[in-house]
Amino acid sequence: MKTSALNVACARVAAGVCVVVLAGCASTLSESQCRAGDWQTIGYRDGADGYASTRLLDHQDACVKRGVTPDRALYMAGWREGVVAYCTPGNGFSEGEHGSGYDRICPPELEPGFLDAYKDGRSLYLAGAEVERLADLLDGKTAELTSVNERLVTVVSQIALDANATAQERVALVNESTTLAHARGRLEGEIESIGVELTVQRQRLAALEQELAYRY
Repeated sequence: MKTSALNVACARVAAGVCVVVLAGCASTLSESQCRAGDWQTIGYRDGADGYASTRLLDHQDACVKRGVTPDRALYMAGWREGVVAYCTPGNGFSEGEHGSGYDRICPPELEPGFLDAYKDGRSLYLAGAEVERLADLLDGKTAELTSVNERLVTVVSQIALDANATAQERVALVNESTTLAHARGRLEGEIESIGVELTVQRQRLAALEQELAYRY
């Protein structure tokens, strides 16, 4: 179940229009699906996608408006079968690797294997997310340094070449050049530090990928 993707999608909707829940933002079933009444298949699909059985309440909300009442017994029979398909170590790893949530739906005999694999996948997801965060931060700092350098060149040129500048204007330009030079030094230090950390995190991610490749 791609809970994180739902959160992102819902966050992009105007405030007050969408409530972030595991069921998602929109109506869970169309009118044709409600009227088809294949509740065992719907239950299986929900279980296999990692939804809790309470998703039936969302289907009920969607279908009652259309004069259809879900068959709980058929839904639950399908849902239990779907959960067995969902609660495998391979799927647990995939869910964790993609940053998906887990709604504690696996039965006791299947949950330990699922959770161990989910945690491994989650560790890979978090390591990758940290690499992306640092890469984005490095890009931002590099762009900021480029802007500072361009402005510093402009200011220094004005100081050297603008013979018509007043004494007050020249003082302001000198002060700005000093500030820009300090900013350049700070940014260069930050970029170096971030670059070192990014290298470390990339190596960690590569080692983790290699380690987990033999497990799943």
